[in-house]
Amino acid sequence: IYFPNPTLGFTVGKEQFAPFEWGIIWRTTNGENWDSNYTTNSTYEENGFNTVTFNSDASLGITFLKNGDLFSTSDQGDNWNLSFENNFYGQNVAGYFFDSLHGIVISNTNGNQNGNAIIFNTIDGGQTLDTILEVQSSYFLCLQFINNIGYAGGYRGIFYKTTNFGEDWTLDSLNSTIWDLFFINESTGWIIDGRDILKTTDGGENWLFQYHLDEILQKLFFIDSNYGWA
Repeated sequence: IYFPNPTLGFTVGKEQFAPFEWGIIWRTTNGENWDSNYTTNSTYEENGFNTVTFNSDASLGITFLKNGDLFSTSDQGDNWNLSFENNFYGQNVAGYFFDSLHGIVISNTNGNQNGNAIIFNTIDGGQTLDTILEVQSSYFLCLQFINNIGYAGGYRGIFYKTTNFGEDWTLDSLNSTIWDLFFINESTGWIIDGRDILKTTDGGENWLFQYHLDEILQKLFFIDSNYGWA
């Protein structure tokens, strides 16, 4: 789920009617009512959308199918176009584009933590990918950028941070699987660490326990320091 502004929001996933499945994007323009915004062709394979995100001025939005197809919009979701087909291999692909050419993509070589987790850089809109970082026996689950600062987290507590638009990444291991993370600015953010929600106010240097979950939740979203959803 992603809200480029307080009233415009998107969520992605899949619908299925056995044995067929297709990806679907929903959009709201008032924060209350949701409509089907885009659907893919049905396939026999599991192939819903993974995640959706927009750059800082909402001029570019991207989403990935599980088979690695990249879809993009430049008109706040009025139209979605297939930008690249099967160009992003692996599992749980997600990304962030700073503009129409430059972006960071995370991917995984296997469907579990026994594969490798990879961070790619692209300077041509995703046509080619250069490996920045490859972590053995791990699995990325989430990625977010606030201006030049980015965070990536996943299984076994891996938590990477960059301060230069993804050129270099530093590792800070946490307790458990980082299911999702969300920052509202460069210093304040939250993560789902296993069954715990943790908060930082110093860009991830220190984390404060806030809440223990009875169930594992996999997504976070905040609109400011007081209001959020998990």
